Amino acid sequence: MRIRPLAVDALLAAAPTTIAVLMAQEATAQGWPPLDAPGYVLVGAVNFPLVARSRAPVSVALTS
Repeated sequence: MRIRPLAVDALLAAAPTTIAVLMAQEATAQGWPPLDAPGYVLVGAVNFPLVARSRAPVSVALTS
């Protein structure tokens, strides 16, 4: 069974996105304002370049 590089990169991008969303939900319990829709979009946009990690590693390193 061969693992597709795009699938691996998508999982690697999903991991920090999930952690950031979970941390944002925990931050509301500590008094920070809740994450709104633009906040969720920004979290996804920040981690999205990781999807192209194996196809354009230099570009991803420069944008990260």
